[in-house]
Amino acid sequence: MTLKEQILNDIKEAMKQKDDFKRDSLRTLNAAFKQIEVDERIELDNERIYKIIASEIKKRKDAIELYLKANREDLAQKEQNEISLFEIYLPKQLSDEELTLALKQLIEE
Repeated sequence: MTLKEQILNDIKEAMKQKDDFKRDSLRTLNAAFKQIEVDERIELDNERIYKIIASEIKKRKDAIELYLKANREDLAQKEQNEISLFEIYLPKQLSDEELTLALKQLIEE
């Protein structure tokens, strides 16, 4: 199952569970996928989907900064919740300690 199929299945599950926030957030993400597929006339692979998700997260981080400057904590929190939801679909990032340990092991080999 591709990442895109997983997201579509999660949209269906959110609809069944009447989770409006998750449904709407994932639909927004799916719309970003479809827009690129139509514009570039391609089928997205998982690597490209990861880049799109990362781009959507960056947009939300920028929006959070603007909302906080405008004293709109409610909207900033909504954007933060979307970031948390989108990060589920990205590969786990290594912590600094894990990265250092992995690099030391590579150097020793």
